[in-house]
Amino acid sequence: MSYLTDSLEIERKFLLTEEQFEHIASTTDPVLTYMYRIRQGYVLQTEDISVRIRVEDNFGVCETDWSTQKPYGVMAIKMPKAGSWLVREEYECEVGAYASLAILDAVDVIEKIRFKYDKYGVDVFMGDLSGLIIAECEYKTEDEALADPIPDWVEKEVTEMREYRNVNLANRCFIDGRLEPRQIVVPHYQTYTESNLVVGTSLDSKPSGV
Repeated sequence: MSYLTDSLEIERKFLLTEEQFEHIASTTDPVLTYMYRIRQGYVLQTEDISVRIRVEDNFGVCETDWSTQKPYGVMAIKMPKAGSWLVREEYECEVGAYASLAILDAVDVIEKIRFKYDKYGVDVFMGDLSGLIIAECEYKTEDEALADPIPDWVEKEVTEMREYRNVNLANRCFIDGRLEPRQIVVPHYQTYTESNLVVGTSLDSKPSGV
């Protein structure tokens, strides 16, 4: 495990409808651009602290040679900065690919496709959260974030709504335009080694354990 970064995350979140997403997908200035797929889960969540494991890949979306590519796992520890609803302290470090996959196999997982639209990251959620679309924007300072107007292509801002935080979305589903508790599922466990992880295969279709 290697140390990566420590920083302040200053971020606002906005909810989009599927019709609004289709609209921005059809524009040419700016252009909506695919970035990567994200799978993430939480190994710790309290009122103030969350510990997240995230894997990013392009499998199934981009025509890329993945013969030597392995999933890239990152652990992030996040906690709010006192007195601010916009700012969180964030610490990240690299986690081995096999450890990341094993952890994600044992916790509730969020899966989403990340797009880039102007300065925004736009997440199209999958699975139980299918239909949920959230745009995020990160800022250098809190003043910059507060001064930024709400985009005219979103439904509403959800930055202060705790239910739209990723750590809370992990155990929810999206039904008829609203978030509902997810049915409890008993986690299953899988062993990953160099020999049984087929590089480039879907993270949803992992080989049998050994």
